[in-house]
Amino acid sequence: HQEFCIGVDLNRNFPYQWAKEKKATKLPCETENYVGPSAGSERETRAIMAYFTKHHPIMAAVDFHSYHQAIIKPWGCRETIKCEQDLTMLNEGAEAIQRGMLGKV
Repeated sequence: HQEFCIGVDLNRNFPYQWAKEKKATKLPCETENYVGPSAGSERETRAIMAYFTKHHPIMAAVDFHSYHQAIIKPWGCRETIKCEQDLTMLNEGAEAIQRGMLGKV
């Protein structure tokens, strides 16, 4: 890659639905949404996939992001009551963490 490139967005490098998102691009250096040359091409992505495979079944995982300061639901989470209940519980936990970080517990 050229020196000014941001690099591969590891969140978009996993094989499931690889490069199918509207914002995703296969062109390096075009945006921060570069999915990589192929699905699972990055060492970090492969390491996470290997960990999840080795420790199957993993019942839950939390992936913290600071870029948008948002909770983003996973691909497998469709608009169902169970999913919404899980997201409500996750949101309440995130708000509690935020209050703790701001000293408002």
